[in-house]
Amino acid sequence: YYHMTTAIKRIVMRYLLEADLAIKKSNGDFQTNRYELTYLVENISTDKYNNIQLGPNTLDINQNQFRQLNILEIEIDNIFMELDRSLIKSEDFLRRTIYRYDWIRCKINEYGKIVSIDNIKEMMESWSEIKNLLLRDYIGSSVTKYIENIDNQMLHQNYNIAPMAQYFYFGLIFPLIPLKHDSAWQGYRAVGLSDFDNYQFEELITPISADSQMRRYNVSGKTINPNIIKLKKYQGIIDMHINNTYPINANIEVDYVREDVDISWSFKLTNY
Repeated sequence: YYHMTTAIKRIVMRYLLEADLAIKKSNGDFQTNRYELTYLVENISTDKYNNIQLGPNTLDINQNQFRQLNILEIEIDNIFMELDRSLIKSEDFLRRTIYRYDWIRCKINEYGKIVSIDNIKEMMESWSEIKNLLLRDYIGSSVTKYIENIDNQMLHQNYNIAPMAQYFYFGLIFPLIPLKHDSAWQGYRAVGLSDFDNYQFEELITPISADSQMRRYNVSGKTINPNIIKLKKYQGIIDMHINNTYPINANIEVDYVREDVDISWSFKLTNY
């Protein structure tokens, strides 16, 4: 009986991410693109991580570090797009590239920090299959260039930034807010917006309020490339559960100008 109570119940959280992109050019051209992505986040931790015996020489490792490691697996459950007329033909192509992060597995500690991504090799293999099919189905220099970019990313990127700290993927699901902190706590991290913007921003998260159900945070940010892009707006709100490190919902708007093109993103994450 005792043994049964120590088993961890599998928890699956379902998130809907609504991402809206508006692009306004100086010649008056205007396009809007909407993406709706459904992510399932499952805690697949098992007891074997809770019982790691530490040797006498590992005093510097906090015993709780192991006890509190959660292994999470993210399934991309559904992708819906409503793209600008000029991009309709790319819809299937883009959808298939997004699935390269399907079933990504990460370890998260009790402070909400990502300790590691566990299955990069498997994701590389699955991307390789997706890529071969795309190269079979699509031709053209822009296709080749986009695929080369992703290839490069998958090989050399820091996965903690893309996709884990990218708003289009999992950046809002893992805002790296610890379960407990004092009122002076502030969270800083480098974030990306999407696969389509190559810029990084420095995000700042500060606590606003808390009640018995949830904790509310303010999100702001600044650009890491002020000489290339002019940031017009970066603001948002994240609501976290009071007793775990997962968001209930989040809304973030980022608006910047690059070479006379005005780019506005709105991201809305809902746990439902």
